[in-house]
Amino acid sequence: MSDHRPGPYGGLVPLELTSLIVDDQDEAIAFFVDVLDFDLVEDEPSTTTDGRPKRWVVVRPPDGGAGLLLAAADGDRQVAAVGDQYAGRVGLFLRVDDFDAAHERLTAAGVEIVRPARDEPYGRVLVFTDIAGNRWDLLGPGQVGDGEEDGSPAAEPTTPAAGGPLLVRRERPDDVAAVRAIHAAAFERGDGEPPEAGLVDALRLDGWLPALSWVAERDGVVVGHNICSRGRVGDTPCVGLGPIGVAPGEQGGGVGSALMLAMIGAADATGEPLIALLGDPAYYRRFGFVASTEVGIEPPDARWGHYFQVRTLAAWVPAIRGRFHYAAPFDDV
Repeated sequence: MSDHRPGPYGGLVPLELTSLIVDDQDEAIAFFVDVLDFDLVEDEPSTTTDGRPKRWVVVRPPDGGAGLLLAAADGDRQVAAVGDQYAGRVGLFLRVDDFDAAHERLTAAGVEIVRPARDEPYGRVLVFTDIAGNRWDLLGPGQVGDGEEDGSPAAEPTTPAAGGPLLVRRERPDDVAAVRAIHAAAFERGDGEPPEAGLVDALRLDGWLPALSWVAERDGVVVGHNICSRGRVGDTPCVGLGPIGVAPGEQGGGVGSALMLAMIGAADATGEPLIALLGDPAYYRRFGFVASTEVGIEPPDARWGHYFQVRTLAAWVPAIRGRFHYAAPFDDV
């Protein structure tokens, strides 16, 4: 960016204030101070241009940026503008250093998240509404790194196995034995065959979505696999993802990410509204997954909490709400 030019005002002139019309100034103060962590910098009696009493209320973000004048709606025209100052568009932008902490703070306060968090070239972003109903972008740094999910939380990056390029393709009938071996190794706990391997077999008989089940191979050897099955929210068909397994020697090398991206693209292209999974939010949020409750979907088991996540796709509409139901074989795990 070029240096600031002097301009007609003799130097750099920062934006001091912008007005936000609100119904109740006290409720607005509580929202901006308690929820968004703004500072209340002014709350003084004043008068309107025609001599009537009013309050001059200004809040400002902690970094001292431009302030918000919280103006009480005065007259029918201003009352009608409350919550619609930007005609339904995002009109205000709040950038934070710790996106996840800010996101959790909004969620804990019951703030409406209009669009779930997603990754963009400029960073992470979600859309929320303020106390009046105006839309804001919450902006934060983008995700970095490329770990893998191997059945245990937050697997550390490792050096991928040497060999040729990775090929991601749809699963074929002759992959069944190799796929079972992948899941048996990826989820090994030292107490016999892990249930994930048997679950993959059972899903092929009840609920399997072959077009969304992929393998990753290197030098002709299967090194990763994901399976998708038919889930539902009410009467709406959706996608249940998992298990997803990566050969131990390939974990941390991008195999899981390659499988995820291929599957998400295929699900979107075939008109699926959303994908649901149970997993580590620290890993899956890089693919656009959010806690299911943020979009009105309840986990099959309430104890799963924010570990049950969904990725909305182009066909998703907010009317898809309710409890998510996996294919029947999940009930036996």
